[in-house]
Amino acid sequence: MEGSEGPNGFGRIYHSRILSFLLNRWVLAATLGTLTFFLLNIQTESYEFKLTDSSSFVPDRDLVQRYYRDLDSDGRTDYYHLANQLENMSLLLVRTPQGIEVDQWNFHGEFSFRLLVPMISDYNHNGKSEISTITLDNNRILLNIVEPYGDHPVLVKDRLIDTIWTRYEKPDSYLTVGKPVDLNHDGLDEIIFSFSSGHSRQPRKDYAYDVQADSLWSTPLAGNCLSQLEPVDLDSDGKTEIVGNCFASFNYTDESIFLPDSVSWFIVLDENLKYKVPPVALG
Repeated sequence: MEGSEGPNGFGRIYHSRILSFLLNRWVLAATLGTLTFFLLNIQTESYEFKLTDSSSFVPDRDLVQRYYRDLDSDGRTDYYHLANQLENMSLLLVRTPQGIEVDQWNFHGEFSFRLLVPMISDYNHNGKSEISTITLDNNRILLNIVEPYGDHPVLVKDRLIDTIWTRYEKPDSYLTVGKPVDLNHDGLDEIIFSFSSGHSRQPRKDYAYDVQADSLWSTPLAGNCLSQLEPVDLDSDGKTEIVGNCFASFNYTDESIFLPDSVSWFIVLDENLKYKVPPVALG
């Protein structure tokens, strides 16, 4: 019928309206603005990539993690696995970019999801990275350090760091790490890390470990400590201070303990992990 649009005519009108909407200057401005925001906020720093499979969120005995890192400074990315085995044992397995197995190292104790934070360092600046990991042997916190491409790969094995309290058969603590730094001016870096706890009294400390001397030092037991440790030279005197985050989690309510976690604290540590200035409560 003349003047009738019919099905095809209706489709043309419908598509015309959609096209008109999409070409509307306000719609175009909003779309371009959103795209620009995301492009400007893309981070360009380098990261260590980690693939996590679903087994990491079931009981820790089934925990398996894969990480990617150039471990021998050849410009190519190696990858390594951290996994638990049977009978209170765990392993580190390293492969080349081509998938060839470099080696496997076994440790006493098991990896725990909240403590599975590999510490990557090159403490002696030889271009070959070390992988430091924490395992739990019952309530003992053990440090293991392997340099996969070194002449003698196992640098530290089953080094006792501290003891831990568990709740409901799971550790009640978590691990954070800082950038390795030379704290004693011997030309070699120490690895620095911290353990914080939920409702447990311990551990709540910051630690530094000298790989070469097998020497460990830490802050005194307190209700709060730093996390996400950051080494800096605050007063330009050539000596390193350590700062970081400190939260008022209010998990451990014993107010008689030094630095209770009912408040956050301003904390600055010196090279011996002593308080450079008295900690200040921030509320």
